[in-house]
Amino acid sequence: MLTHVLRALRADGLDNAVLDVDAESPTGALGLYQNLGFTITDRAVSLVKRFWPPPDQARHTIIGPPPAAHPPHPPDHDEQKAPDVFPSPITDFWLTPSPTSRVLYSDDVFSVTADTALDEDERLTILTTTDRKTRVLLTPAVAEAMSLEDGQPADEAGFRQRLEKSGISLHGADNLFYFTEEAREALLGEPDDPSIRPLTEGDAQAFEQFEEAASEHDLDDASVELDHWAVYGVFDDGRLVCVASMYPWDDAPLADLGVLTLPPYRGKGHARRLVRAISRHALARGHEPQYRCQLNNHASVAAATSAGLTRFGTWDIISPDSAM
Repeated sequence: MLTHVLRALRADGLDNAVLDVDAESPTGALGLYQNLGFTITDRAVSLVKRFWPPPDQARHTIIGPPPAAHPPHPPDHDEQKAPDVFPSPITDFWLTPSPTSRVLYSDDVFSVTADTALDEDERLTILTTTDRKTRVLLTPAVAEAMSLEDGQPADEAGFRQRLEKSGISLHGADNLFYFTEEAREALLGEPDDPSIRPLTEGDAQAFEQFEEAASEHDLDDASVELDHWAVYGVFDDGRLVCVASMYPWDDAPLADLGVLTLPPYRGKGHARRLVRAISRHALARGHEPQYRCQLNNHASVAAATSAGLTRFGTWDIISPDSAM
């Protein structure tokens, strides 16, 4: 699995992979990574003073913090960014309550809000930002089906148990990536690469040849289309080898993007340069670039980070096949 991930990262244009490992791990992790070609460049020492458990309970007890009241979120491997480092159109869209919404429950880390104006296909969504706060948005009908009451104490684990009992299934969360304020300023100061240009109807034949050379799986994942709101391409020796396209997201000042590079041309940085070029196009027209990918698509996550994007959080939505 590690070898597969490393190859995928290289195919998406990354030059280096960096990880941290416990040099004294009894699992032999250090030797495993060295066998894969990693070399030691830096060492760090952590000094820890433990206050739990009490000394008289320490023997035959696993050392660690007291059991958590709620199941912990999986650890993040990217730098944690508070939502306020992102441009206001992003935070306003995701975090500002609408006039048609009503809070059913809220505490420091978890909230449930009912909104009468939600579209049917977004009648239940779950946003978890990188500051560990989860926000559930649902229609009153879904809230009623889950037997949620105003102000009733809840937590995320309990809420998900109610989802299961109500027969409600989720589609599966996506990562959400955006440019921070600082990264956006750097992006706007760059020129486009000469090999990159917008695509028009006049490029229909080149785009058709591009689609024929790509796999059906890659085309479905990337969702690049010549008739989207914005379409850019990279040409290598006259051949279209990488395409990115965008479309406005939910009538908001956001532009959702997809990018695809043909396999023989991966690992050359085409996707990184193209994402940045089409993102400049979007920003010049008043839209914030939005990059989404599935949680387990490690190569796509690496490509987003390489392009200068930062993870805002994860977003899940009710499955179209859900019983509710």
